[in-house]
Amino acid sequence: VVAVLILVVLFGCQTSKAQVVKVGEYRLEISTNPSPPRVGDNDLKLVILKKDQPVSNAKITVSASMPAMGTMAAMKADTTLQEKGMGSYEGTLNIPMDATWDVVIHVI
Repeated sequence: VVAVLILVVLFGCQTSKAQVVKVGEYRLEISTNPSPPRVGDNDLKLVILKKDQPVSNAKITVSASMPAMGTMAAMKADTTLQEKGMGSYEGTLNIPMDATWDVVIHVI
């Protein structure tokens, strides 16, 4: 599987729908529970397709970050998603505070 790097502003947005991102021949559908995400544990689900076929055996990590603001240090949260079959991967990401977070999804 080719490495794919995607930047998604997911946390802090006010939508309850899954986000779809297309990168080359890949299609990723990203959703959270709760939706929209909030402080604490958030269940992540990622469905990844290549040419409309499920991608299996991918290694997927998710990194959420928020830049430093004033005297507050930058913050980061990471998780690894586990394969559930048919191109679906799931995991839990703990967000420590209410803010807009930049989310990078690494698919290898």
